[in-house]
Amino acid sequence: MSFDAENATTDWEKDVIILGIDEAGRGPVLGPMVYACAYWKEEYDNEIRKKFKFNDSKALKAEEREKMFEQIKSHPNIIRYELIILTSDYISKEMFKREKISLNQISQDSAKKLIKIAQSKNVNIRKIFVDTVGPPNTYTHFLKQSLEDKTIEVTVEAKADAKFECVSAASIVAKVTRDSKINSLELDDKDCGSGYPSDPKTKEWLKNNYDNVFGFGREVRFSWKTVDNLFKEGNNKCEWEDYNSDEENEKNKKNKNKEIGKSQNILSIPLDESEMFGEENKKKNKKNKNNQKNETEGDNNGIIKINFDPSVDEDSAEEKKLQMKKDLQEKYKAVKEEYVKIKDKLNLPEYANDKDLHNKKKKIKKELKAMKEQYKNEMA
Repeated sequence: MSFDAENATTDWEKDVIILGIDEAGRGPVLGPMVYACAYWKEEYDNEIRKKFKFNDSKALKAEEREKMFEQIKSHPNIIRYELIILTSDYISKEMFKREKISLNQISQDSAKKLIKIAQSKNVNIRKIFVDTVGPPNTYTHFLKQSLEDKTIEVTVEAKADAKFECVSAASIVAKVTRDSKINSLELDDKDCGSGYPSDPKTKEWLKNNYDNVFGFGREVRFSWKTVDNLFKEGNNKCEWEDYNSDEENEKNKKNKNKEIGKSQNILSIPLDESEMFGEENKKKNKKNKNNQKNETEGDNNGIIKINFDPSVDEDSAEEKKLQMKKDLQEKYKAVKEEYVKIKDKLNLPEYANDKDLHNKKKKIKKELKAMKEQYKNEMA
């Protein structure tokens, strides 16, 4: 008797359920990383293997993956799946934290969350199969420690997507979802390749779409070495001043004043060497120590000090430039946030055809481009 996939039933709370986990987009510099799990009744495992013939997504053509994903979605009575989409922006922020979070840790945390999502739906998960990142033993220990029910079996192996059908299904769900997200990215230049750093099309896209002030948009992973190298090659260097307390600022000011006498900003002309080292002259010099810059001082003992500090006007101009830079950055950030909100809103079905919103988005996009040009000109 053949397996009737359309009419087969599953008691998700009581039947023994097996769950597989895999990801897509771990290595690319462009676009999200997608983690997915697929699960079904253990009793149906062999039948599902025979009927659907799931395989590692990397070994399938795009058309085959999409067809299999449709089969998964059309059989919720026997196959279910969950998804976590980790944006480039999220990955970069996690990896750039003061206490950096590695990509392995991000991956393992995602796997843990997928299991909890399935369990929150009262699914009786008894066996878990995962395609490993990092050492399998470490990963296995991490997942087991995160489970409340320690009797659940956990298997973490390399190439699990080619060994276990439920992991293969998860890899298909993850890959098709990531490809869809890549295709939906709003890029002026759509020909960005696969997103992998080794892809010639992706390399070319990165070079052509790199801004030497703002870098890239949120679709690019700033934490990748490929992007870091581009920054080093062609960006405008930005140095951030450390915050100092008033006490530290006063100390730095005193140290700077000590150096002034060594620089060419103070010209001392001794007219009478014997008087220069006299006690009376030392007292007067001490008394006049804090006189303002850009004034000419004199005394009757034969020393004339001509104090000039051209850095006074330069410092003032530099401060204005820094303030202008800060104002431009703040304005750009605010406009960019508005742009992202509108973009997210347009992704909702009820606003997809809103012409006013589309026009507003185009207007803001032009404004952002103009602000970039202004920033370049002002900072030149």
